Amino acid sequence: MNKLYFIIQEQKLFLERVLLQIDIPPRLFVCKNEDKKLYLCVCVYSYQQPFEHLVVPTTTDILLRMLRCEITMYEAFTKSDIAYKIKEGEEPKNDTVTMLQSNEISEDDLPVKDAFFKLDTKEIKDYIHQLEKKQIQNARITGNSHISYGIKLKKHKNL
Repeated sequence: MNKLYFIIQEQKLFLERVLLQIDIPPRLFVCKNEDKKLYLCVCVYSYQQPFEHLVVPTTTDILLRMLRCEITMYEAFTKSDIAYKIKEGEEPKNDTVTMLQSNEISEDDLPVKDAFFKLDTKEIKDYIHQLEKKQIQNARITGNSHISYGIKLKKHKNL
């Protein structure tokens, strides 16, 4: 596993992928716990320490839809019923973690409502490919045949 980033309700979250980094800490990133559950994270206060983050449980499908610009970053963060506001301590065990219901999340902490994730780098393309492979493997294991491929079908006029 990668670097331990947060501890939420005794669950260790490890840094999986940085999606956007302008400075330290990363602005937008993905963490994964030991059970491989994903969390979408945004640094909401990065101008001075202690840094603050908004962390939401997410799914492979939601991440893929956000990375493919099918949903906005705002929508990706508001798909979950719960969120965690984390104020960093000197190390993860010293973080201050506050659990929030979705209606308690401050709009100031969320990405702008109409902002899409439009970073088109090799690293992002590789991550999309990695998530797609994971989604296919999970579908095989669970027998779930619903997989979002990012394809939009148009209905033909004559049908």
